[in-house]
Amino acid sequence: MSHGAQDAPDVSQVVAQLAKAISGLQICRFSNAAAAAIYIWGIFTSLDDEMEYFWSSFRWTLPNILYILNRYICVWFFLILMYGEHSYSVYVLV
Repeated sequence: MSHGAQDAPDVSQVVAQLAKAISGLQICRFSNAAAAAIYIWGIFTSLDDEMEYFWSSFRWTLPNILYILNRYICVWFFLILMYGEHSYSVYVLV
């Protein structure tokens, strides 16, 4: 079988798909950065209440441990997602 010009992908289509993929990746990264900023802003704006009501009488109980995990582990997830080793390959763009 001979491979003619019809079998080769059109360069303009490949470039358009690549531009769409890059745009999608950029939108995802900007969305993650915005979500992280809002989440961290929420932590800072309620930090004084947290210090007064939570940390002033802190004891190692299951609800307190779950609160800490829920409150602060998300920050690490955002950081790993945005700046991790494979942060550019997290999204499958097709």
